[in-house]
Amino acid sequence: MLTYKNILEVSEELQEKVRLWRGNPRVKAGMLDPSDISKERHGRWLESLAKKIGTNEVRIAFSDGVPFGVITLRDIKMDVSSCDSGAYIGENAFEGRGLGLRLIYDLLQWGFVEVGVNKMYSTVRSDNLKVLNYDLHAGYYIEGFLKDHMRAEDGERIGIYLIAQFQDEWLKNREKIASWAKIGN
Repeated sequence: MLTYKNILEVSEELQEKVRLWRGNPRVKAGMLDPSDISKERHGRWLESLAKKIGTNEVRIAFSDGVPFGVITLRDIKMDVSSCDSGAYIGENAFEGRGLGLRLIYDLLQWGFVEVGVNKMYSTVRSDNLKVLNYDLHAGYYIEGFLKDHMRAEDGERIGIYLIAQFQDEWLKNREKIASWAKIGN
């Protein structure tokens, strides 16, 4: 069973684990900003989250009580009813268990049902097709593509996919996505 806790409500040791996950080469390879995160930078980020409750929120994912990943809602703007979103599996041992689609399902449920936004959007690097395919499978669609938008760690220019999903589409398709994510099985 998956459960979630706000990153501001967990121990400093678990907050540090999240920083280390962010430094995992597998996780960094999918980030728009793959730079290393110092303890000081991580501390400033946590402080900024505490100041922006309701606009930026981060939840740590647990499987049977073991922390393994993160889901986030950023730039929650209720006046336009949208937010940026993201998820990743931090613990290598949890890769390949089908939890990626479950994280996306729970992320969408959080944003559309609990928070109540109409649109959730995200960006995906063009060299991260595994994540793009997960997102498309979960009902996101491609809104645009920014060609040669950034430089990858190896110096190669890569693009960024702009993806989004709307609440009415999510509500219509979530049972199908729940079956793909093996929720309730």
